[in-house]
Amino acid sequence: MADYFCWPLWVSTGESLAVNTDPSDLPISPHLASDLVSWAQAFDQILNQEYPPDSAFADAATETAFYRTGMLLACRLAIELNGQHEIVYFDPRREEPDRNLPILAGGRVKVLDGILHLPDYWCDVSTDPGQRHPLEARLRLEVSRKHVLKGKQTVVLARCGRCDDILVHLPDQRAYAIVHLTWSRSREADPQWPRTDIHTDPAKLLADLTSRH
Repeated sequence: MADYFCWPLWVSTGESLAVNTDPSDLPISPHLASDLVSWAQAFDQILNQEYPPDSAFADAATETAFYRTGMLLACRLAIELNGQHEIVYFDPRREEPDRNLPILAGGRVKVLDGILHLPDYWCDVSTDPGQRHPLEARLRLEVSRKHVLKGKQTVVLARCGRCDDILVHLPDQRAYAIVHLTWSRSREADPQWPRTDIHTDPAKLLADLTSRH
């Protein structure tokens, strides 16, 4: 939640009052911690220090964008904590806090507008042809005639920084696949390789992405 000159996180053990907490004290990536702090600082900037009740965003669009960013940060937080905490997002424009975003443990997260926020150790290559095209070529090389992806339209979106997994979009199927490249010297004879898990449910996809490491 956003509050003037406070950290954006309040952590409760269930046995005491919630404690305002520095994001860097949680087991999350430095990038996410920095984004949370920047979000809180953006809220501080709207404070009318001469007369606080008059504090307001410049316009409705700016306010909407701010709280939408907060929701996406909460989703990213739920992904990285992967079920260690229940994440509740407070938006003062709503009567009730949003408890729908941390669906359950296991990193399953409901994300606005179908936007997928990957765990921090995944690298987005969707807009970098220099990285994307070689991975797509590698995938075509490894896929055999009987493989589940043979003949499918595939677009590589991201690669994992911890192993040889890649995230692939399957536009024709309105689905995504997580593929573990083998980097063998020749095409895989066994159609089970490269290992491929296809998801049509974004929540299950996020659960798979976060449970592999």
